[in-house]
Amino acid sequence: TALRLAGKRRFVQGVLAQFFYVGAQVSVWSFIIRYVEDNIPGTEEQTAADFILLSLGIFVAGRFVAAALLKMVQDYQLLGAYAVAAALCCVIAALVGGTVGVVAVCATSFFMSMMFPTLFGLALEALDGEDNEIGASFVVMAIVGGAAAPPVMGFVSDKSSMTTAYLVPGCCFLVIAAHSLNLAQQRASTKAAEKAVSEDGSEVSSRGTEVAPPASIVVAAV
Repeated sequence: TALRLAGKRRFVQGVLAQFFYVGAQVSVWSFIIRYVEDNIPGTEEQTAADFILLSLGIFVAGRFVAAALLKMVQDYQLLGAYAVAAALCCVIAALVGGTVGVVAVCATSFFMSMMFPTLFGLALEALDGEDNEIGASFVVMAIVGGAAAPPVMGFVSDKSSMTTAYLVPGCCFLVIAAHSLNLAQQRASTKAAEKAVSEDGSEVSSRGTEVAPPASIVVAAV
């Protein structure tokens, strides 16, 4: 079964996207306190910790907004838009810093809100019913990304600064955006193929109708 799943490219891409998402989420939240302390001088640790609670509140709000938007746009489209927005927030946090950077870090949580369940569902769409259970376990195991990305972010922080280190989750979000773009291309190709088949079927049907003699002539001949 594992080998069969490995052969499903869309599923594998979904698992990898989930890996990078969890890595980005854990990275963003794990270093908020240090980021706030570095970019708003004089901020006490307890005050900086309050920004984590603020981010969680924004995360919940983002989930409700996403649920409403999904009634109007396709899931992969909203995923791509949110991923690009989250990446942009991380770039602002890394390159601008200060109070603006802190706002950008907190805003990232809004755009992260719908990614996990959406990536989960999109990955399982690529599977047959009999593979869903095992496939779901692989998607869940992708949370190990949360243990992989933060050390990388910490390394970048040691080599440069905590502010610059937010480029790491930004890169993770770009991977998710690329995955969304790939899904859009796949669905466009599928629709084009279905349309071509439908048109071919209609053409064959119309030709058959033209060739067939009227029923009255057939009866008269008999």
